[in-house]
Amino acid sequence: MSTSRALLEASKILTTTVVASAGVTVTEGFAIYLKTTPAAPFAGDCGMLGGILTGIVSVTLVYVIDNFVDIMKSIGQAFTLIKYQLMVGAEEIRKIYLDAVAEIDAE
Repeated sequence: MSTSRALLEASKILTTTVVASAGVTVTEGFAIYLKTTPAAPFAGDCGMLGGILTGIVSVTLVYVIDNFVDIMKSIGQAFTLIKYQLMVGAEEIRKIYLDAVAEIDAE
């Protein structure tokens, strides 16, 4: 295993550990807070929901770490498209639309 791959895997483990620790802390704090309100009967279910949300956040962050370059490329392409759409005039949009409709009708 190369050094860069080892660092990538270590960052995923570290990220998951930090998210899990923060998730448990926030969930327990919220459960304790709920016990002081009229919503006290729901304090027991808070742990289950907190665990689900923590898992979703952990998996999402690991996915982002694995696919960071592709995600950044997609965001760059989206911004390029937005920039193009802001700079193009109504007549050109109409022409592109009519060409696309004519192409669909031709099929």
